[in-house]
Amino acid sequence: MSNTKDVQLVLVSEQPYLVSEDDIVENVLCIFSVNGKLIEACPEDLLGDAIDWVKKIIATPEQIGWIKYILGVEIKEINQNQIDSILNNQGNCEIEIDKNTNEPKLFNGKIIIVL
Repeated sequence: MSNTKDVQLVLVSEQPYLVSEDDIVENVLCIFSVNGKLIEACPEDLLGDAIDWVKKIIATPEQIGWIKYILGVEIKEINQNQIDSILNNQGNCEIEIDKNTNEPKLFNGKIIIVL
């Protein structure tokens, strides 16, 4: 049985990112909501009252994928229809987690969204 983790898909400059409310460490890129606009930055770069929220990046656009099971396993890029469907659910989605390391599972270098 697979372990999953709740994450959120957000669009930054029309590109999908997976983010979470995990603890944030210094010198790691995050997504900031600043006056309602989403930007990518390090926590030490942005301070101030204009910040709505900060979330840890789990996957960049290049790292997001899904698994298609037809005559075996095929790793696919996430497409616009899937992005729209997730965004219609307030961006809420799940990714697979390795039960031994508690880190996102990678399949051919992609973090897999559970669809």
